[in-house]
Amino acid sequence: LMNDSKEAVLFIRKKIFLILFHGIFIENKKLIVQRCMQL
Repeated sequence: LMNDSKEAVLFIRKKIFLILFHGIFIENKKLIVQRCMQL
């Protein structure tokens, strides 16, 4: 039972990390596009 909860926590952390990483990536993409438009 302990092992299952440990794996669940790792899985959730991975999910959150991926969501945060994806969000940051999208924001950076928007900034890059805006800068390209300004040039």
